[in-house]
Amino acid sequence: MKQQDYTIIKVITTILVVIAHITRFYSMGGGAIKMEYNFLLHYITSFVYSFHMPLFICVSGAIFSFCINNKKKYSDFRLFIIKKWKRLMVPYFLVGIFYVMPVMCTLKITNLNPINYMKENIILSKDARHLWFLWTLFFIFIIFRMFYHRYEKSNRLFIGVLLFFISFFSDKLPNIFQLQGISYYLFFFCIGYEFDRNKKKIDEFLGNRKWIVILGWIFISFVVLYTYNRALNLITAVIGMLCLYQCIRITKKYIIQIKIYKWIERDSFGIYLFHPMIIYVLFYWVKKFGFGLKYPIIVCVMIFVITMIASMLFVKIIRWTKYGKLIIGE
Repeated sequence: MKQQDYTIIKVITTILVVIAHITRFYSMGGGAIKMEYNFLLHYITSFVYSFHMPLFICVSGAIFSFCINNKKKYSDFRLFIIKKWKRLMVPYFLVGIFYVMPVMCTLKITNLNPINYMKENIILSKDARHLWFLWTLFFIFIIFRMFYHRYEKSNRLFIGVLLFFISFFSDKLPNIFQLQGISYYLFFFCIGYEFDRNKKKIDEFLGNRKWIVILGWIFISFVVLYTYNRALNLITAVIGMLCLYQCIRITKKYIIQIKIYKWIERDSFGIYLFHPMIIYVLFYWVKKFGFGLKYPIIVCVMIFVITMIASMLFVKIIRWTKYGKLIIGE
């Protein structure tokens, strides 16, 4: 039951990530390729961005807890590092060098030449695009596994508060090797870990469906009043994650019956790896021919459908190749 809940969360979050990476092009600040501002799409972007990546990290923490506490995995630290390196860092370097870098340089989204791009954004990870998540998650896994036994014996509330303040001040750290991201998201990994340990109590607490209305209302209120405040960002993310989890609890028996759910479940990691560059290429042509000016919402829907199909096709083709599974961490 736990595994199913966590899998559904990963699938829903993958879909939200793709949606937000598309609508962001029409939001204030825009994406890599600037499009005309649209209020509705900007709001959707702000809404999803307020919790989607914290949720990805959070569910990773929950799965880590489930594996190490329920399934008794990860006892061999050396083997744990090797597995996580193959799962996260091998795709990071392969996709970064042979997929992300060529697209970024060819479309001139970056001013760096390929050599400097690889040095600055792949090796130093200053701006690894969406691949920052892989680097960050890998080192969070290593840190948490290193201190797992000590954490279990410590005052976990104190550790949680400490990680909250580390997260709050994480932007003061240098912007290399994802130091900011690792420091910021350790808090959410810890939340995910504790969520798994206390899932039964949380489910009982959320048992009455009226909570979804209350949590949803609070969450939307935070988003509507959204300003750049790190403490508010952290609180908004936690409320958003709890609200989405309650939605999934209520609808999961319907979600798992949808045919496309199984496809996305199977390819969710590959979709995450490949979708941004597909979006960049599509928006490059949309802007070049002026398609995105009059009907931005229709354009976003079309790009979403094309991106999802193309990403899953990429994964399917890569799985057929001799060493393809290395690319997608399998």
